[in-house]
Parts: sequence; structure tokens; C-alpha cells
Amino acid sequence: MSNWPPSLRAPQPIAPGVYAAVGALLPSILGILTSDSVSSVSAPTATTGVASRRSAAGATIAGTVDPGGLATSYRVDYGTTSSYGSSASGYAGAGSDAGTISLDLADLAPSTTYHYRVSATSGAGGAVGSDGTFKTTALAFLGKASLTGEKARVSVRCLAGQAGTCTGTIRISSAAGASFARG
Repeated sequence: MSNWPPSLRAPQPIAPGVYAAVGALLPSILGILTSDSVSSVSAPTATTGVASRRSAAGATIAGTVDPGGLATSYRVDYGTTSSYGSSASGYAGAGSDAGTISLDLADLAPSTTYHYRVSATSGAGGAVGSDGTFKTTALAFLGKASLTGEKARVSVRCLAGQAGTCTGTIRISSAAGASFARG
């Protein structure tokens, strides 16, 4: 008798009781749940939270995600309109309780209003939180001017920790009231 295919051969006992023991452990080994141990699962929920730690180039977006008992990922959509256009994502876990999520956004434009929302997705479905908005701060810079005769020298530098290009308006005025602005 051939050993192939094994599914057509009659089971041969290895030792007394081995098949019974393997049969009893098989659901645990394979991760199969019995009807007594099945926990309920549901589609995740997502709630958009607040934007904090706003700077000229970034912000931290918070929210709440309830995975509903299944492995759940979340995403923060963001952009300068409610059509968003950019996103960043993370993993919310597989628990059955709501938890706080937090995601840092970077490389944003200064003095710009952004729309954002939190969404969650699992094997049981998805959920989308409401639209929120925040405004990045203006770039801050330090400067000093010196005047020699009829020539003015102005030096400007961005404050430490701020990304981007420093832009702004320089106003120079004389004691006689004449002024010059360059933006």
C-alpha cells in the first residue's frame, strides 16, 4: 500500500489516546473558537479629536478609536480643504475598548488653515470621524538692523526648531517720515 495520498489512508494509532488528545487540542492549536468562547465583534468607531502642539510646520492630531474586537488601523486625513489630499496612518490594536490615538503631522505650511479627520478600518467595516480644522502658527524670526550713512543692513534668522523659509515684511522709516516696505 502506498503512503500517498495520506488522506486516503486509514489513521494509524501512534499510541493509545494520542488521537483523542490531539483532537481535543486541535481547536486551540488552530485558533478556532468554540461557540462558548466567541466574543462579539463589531465595526470600529472613530471620533476626531483636537489638534494640539501646533507650530509653523506641524501639529499633533488626537482622536478616539474603538477597534470593536478586531485588528484595526486608523488614518488621519488632512489638507487645506475638506477634500484633504494627504494622510498618515497608525495601528489602533484589536481590543474591545475605545482608546486615544495621537499622530504627529509635519512639513505643513505656516499660517495655513488645515482640515483633518480620523477614520478607522477593520475586517468588520469602517468609520469616519467628523471634520476638524486648525491653523498653523506664523514663522517667528529675530532680526536686527543697523544704519551706516544712507545704507541699512538687516539680518534675519528663523527661531530654532522652525522648519521652512522665513518670510515677512521689512519696514524701514526715517525720522523725516519717509518709509520703505519690502514684503
